[in-house]
Amino acid sequence: MTWLCLILSTKLSLLEILLRDTVKKTIYTWVGAGRSVLVSVNPYQNLDLYGDDQIDLHRNKPPNKPLPPHVFAIANDSYDSMHFEGRNQSVLISGESGAGKT
Repeated sequence: MTWLCLILSTKLSLLEILLRDTVKKTIYTWVGAGRSVLVSVNPYQNLDLYGDDQIDLHRNKPPNKPLPPHVFAIANDSYDSMHFEGRNQSVLISGESGAGKT
């Protein structure tokens, strides 16, 4: 029974975080301690999140300053691990049809 309460509590916490971020128009949320899982909520509107300034920000991230969650952070970290450490990478992107996964 304890594990069920933990699972329900975790799901509720995640839903609360996603709702809060959606209201603030912050569509990305890190999940887990390793910052290797990114959850995105479709805002059903265009947001200015994908310009060259965002690419440069995540490509040249400042040391010791965490950046807000972003899909470019996942892409950059995956590329760096593959290129500099020789580690294979996979990225799973899931979502409803028409949600902008491309």
